[in-house]
Amino acid sequence: NSDYSKSSATIEGDASTATGLDLNTDVITNSVNTNFDYDNFSGASATGFTASGVSVSGSYASIKPSANIVAGTMYYVTYDLTINSGTAPYLKNDIVFGTSANILEAGTNNTAFFYAQAGNDLYISHNIGETADFVISNISVKEVSGYSSPSVDYPTDAYLFTATGANATISLTTPLTISNSTSYNNSIFVKRVTGTGNILIKDINNAETVVSSGTDVALGYTRYDVTSTSTSTSGQIGIKLATSGDEVLIFGANLSQTTYAPPYAYTNGATATVTVDAITAAGNAALFSSVNSAGVLYMEFAAFANDLASRYISLNNGTYNDFVQIVHLNAPNTIRAQLFVGGVLQARMDYVVTDTTANHKVVFRWAVNDFELFIDGVSVVSGTSGSTFSAETLTTLDLDYLDGSQNLYGKTKQVAVYNYLTDAQCISLTTP
Repeated sequence: NSDYSKSSATIEGDASTATGLDLNTDVITNSVNTNFDYDNFSGASATGFTASGVSVSGSYASIKPSANIVAGTMYYVTYDLTINSGTAPYLKNDIVFGTSANILEAGTNNTAFFYAQAGNDLYISHNIGETADFVISNISVKEVSGYSSPSVDYPTDAYLFTATGANATISLTTPLTISNSTSYNNSIFVKRVTGTGNILIKDINNAETVVSSGTDVALGYTRYDVTSTSTSTSGQIGIKLATSGDEVLIFGANLSQTTYAPPYAYTNGATATVTVDAITAAGNAALFSSVNSAGVLYMEFAAFANDLASRYISLNNGTYNDFVQIVHLNAPNTIRAQLFVGGVLQARMDYVVTDTTANHKVVFRWAVNDFELFIDGVSVVSGTSGSTFSAETLTTLDLDYLDGSQNLYGKTKQVAVYNYLTDAQCISLTTP
């Protein structure tokens, strides 16, 4: 990949490691609707076609891979283009009327792209009013073999970084143009595979900071970051492994004009504007006033690893006496929901799922003598005896046990607290 350079290192999982059979077949067609066909279309084969005409309504040629495009997967496309006259076409990698498009250039081309939804074709297209006469050939569509990431939305978009020598480094080939005397944060998700040597990340000024000395081997993915004030208009981001033979998985390298690491935004190398985080009415007990006697705690999440470490989310009042919890328990593939009032257990429900590292939607619902656990659209455990909280009891939501320990190390996509929901609403909320 020309976006980064490497020294004493190998990287797997980017476009250069595209493997497997070519997904293309002989089903390249002149659009899917006669209103959007090219005027002249010939020579269709498994790898290309010839087309020309004036695009009245917008013209498309559909390239349908033999296997369905899979959501959450990276693909690599190569092709040759000869432009006889007129405007160069676009390669669309979204639905036919989508906005995701790359303008093609004459000669041999290649592009890598990420599919956010399944079943899409590729489209060679022109906008309304454009005149075209071109030949496209040697089309190839291959899947990039990615690695498991900490993201629910992009689950196989991590890279394997291997140090083939000491001080192995991956960084931007061309530094970014930035503003001088401005605070920037560099962040990246890292998971150790082998080795315990130092991991260092580069700040905006190319200075290196040790972020791990091998003590966090069992933590799974960890997001490391460093903030610095720029000293020039040239900005860098990168990662270094100090010890030869060490391997790590890396994901989501972000450079942001902030003094902290903001929520990860998938940009695929582009620049994006992200709305500033805002938390309103934090610590306002009135927000939870309606759920003390009856309510719902909802989560959509997956554990980083099935390593028998407990991971908690707790709705509580800041003490060990009154709380509602959903737990990835320290038992194989077990999810627990429990509720304590005045330090006394009122309800506890355990359920074994197939794999806690997979994404699960979980609801724990409570009311007096009415407790129920829903997982992935199914009521799995219920109870008919127990008390709930008096008014103004619950005040705080924590992603840990209650005291900062047993943190929820996982891929947390959504957390919510609701008033009491019906069975049908709980099933709808948790259905994958």
